[in-house]
Amino acid sequence: NVPNTGGVCIWSQALSHPESGVVLVGDAGHGMWRSLGQGCNAALESVSVLADAIEAVDGSVSSGAGCRNIDFSTSSNKELVEAIALEYDGLRREDALAAVDLSFEGIGGTTKRAAMHSPVVFKFQILIFMILHKVTVGLVPMPVMLRIMKGDCV
Repeated sequence: NVPNTGGVCIWSQALSHPESGVVLVGDAGHGMWRSLGQGCNAALESVSVLADAIEAVDGSVSSGAGCRNIDFSTSSNKELVEAIALEYDGLRREDALAAVDLSFEGIGGTTKRAAMHSPVVFKFQILIFMILHKVTVGLVPMPVMLRIMKGDCV
């Protein structure tokens, strides 16, 4: 979906497919518009929740997702992976969807964000910084994107 504020958001119906042992972490399961600055934080939180799900299935911590404790010594790998995937989905999905919703809505209903980050405005900002760099004889640094394109060390 493309929100009115720009970018792409991903809402997943599930963050796991227990039968195949797949879990979705980060943008694969909950992609959000980058202006929130929360994409990496949300991905790291997903990894932490996955670790919590493994511990919950092991029985070393209590879980809010309702997964039963499984005896690792008598269970097959497939049963363990399915239980971990179900636990992860139960622990993470609600928060992941809430983070994507915040991104889509623009936190606080900001509707001008798209105009602030449109390609035309971005190019204009780069042009202004290039001019300032030349006029101030290097006092204002060249835009990082241009320094990278030139091969300068950033």
